[in-house]
Amino acid sequence: MASRIHAKVQIDAARLRAVRIERELTQQSLAKQAGMPCTTVNRIESEVYRSVEIITKRALEAVLGVDLTPSRRPSVGKGNLPEGGRSRPPQEQCRHSASG
Repeated sequence: MASRIHAKVQIDAARLRAVRIERELTQQSLAKQAGMPCTTVNRIESEVYRSVEIITKRALEAVLGVDLTPSRRPSVGKGNLPEGGRSRPPQEQCRHSASG
């Protein structure tokens, strides 16, 4: 049964980011509420991690209250950035605090 907890699944990074911004959450606050490092949220949103452990996906879905399973629609590639040419605003990046 433990192997099912650590199974890798796909996650819709664009939806994650859109819902997080809609809810006015920073990557840091979302990560804290989901019980994971901020760098994990950052790497998922920037598509460094194309798949995650199912427990990570479920934790993010629980905090946001949405399904993050990717749809069959084409995703925005690095060559097809939204207007303005940035994949995320600079203030969205994780910040490390002195308290941990």
